[in-house]
Amino acid sequence: KEIRDELLVFKKSPLYTYRTENKYFPVVGEGSHQAAIIFIGEAPGKNESEQGRPFVGESGKVLDNIITACGWKREDLFITNVVRCRPPENRIPTKDEIKNCDEHLQDIIDLVNPKFILLLGATAATAVLGMPLNLVRGTISDYKDKKVFVTYHPSFALRQGNSAKKQIWEDLQSLIKIMKDFL
Repeated sequence: KEIRDELLVFKKSPLYTYRTENKYFPVVGEGSHQAAIIFIGEAPGKNESEQGRPFVGESGKVLDNIITACGWKREDLFITNVVRCRPPENRIPTKDEIKNCDEHLQDIIDLVNPKFILLLGATAATAVLGMPLNLVRGTISDYKDKKVFVTYHPSFALRQGNSAKKQIWEDLQSLIKIMKDFL
């Protein structure tokens, strides 16, 4: 709640202007504050910005299917994005926009204090690990005292179809095996 209240008046990011002009909400994230894993995507889309909730549009439906197929429940996880506000035209957030929102992302990670972080897509991989998706996808990395795993963003599955869904599924099966060793 404190992070959300702060974001309502946060003006450091240029995305603030776009958000307020369009009457969008900042999207902090949602889920369990005691989650063992936090999912981090790129940025809110239109549906997310209108509702103030992460992953509620078409990508969210794909993510929900993935979560269920893995035997997880959305309410037991924590889901957020690298930036809190939707970029104009749904473009990829700039490095400056990501940097301006990094403090809030770190606050969320610290608050939830998960053992694992699942990065969804290239933007999240670059923002958190500083590495391109193709070098870290399907591998485990360390970030502070957390284990980080990277896979494709659910929107990739929407664009690419079943082959992408299969790759995400295989990645997450690897993650589940790794998590069993650490939890």
